Amino acid sequence: MSQIGWVDYIIWYIVVGIIAAVIGFVGSFISAIPVIGAIIVVLIITPYIVLFWNRALALRYAYE
Repeated sequence: MSQIGWVDYIIWYIVVGIIAAVIGFVGSFISAIPVIGAIIVVLIITPYIVLFWNRALALRYAYE
């Protein structure tokens, strides 16, 4: 943490959080479709958000 810096980490957290929130917002509209929408969100949207968040965090540590 000391190599990256607190300010950079907080900025990263806010930017990635906003991107994940936008993807989640789109997923909430897709989940409005009765059965298929819920399946799409659970099997595609949620894993994508988790994968994006964790990959962004790993790349953040890899390049510092």
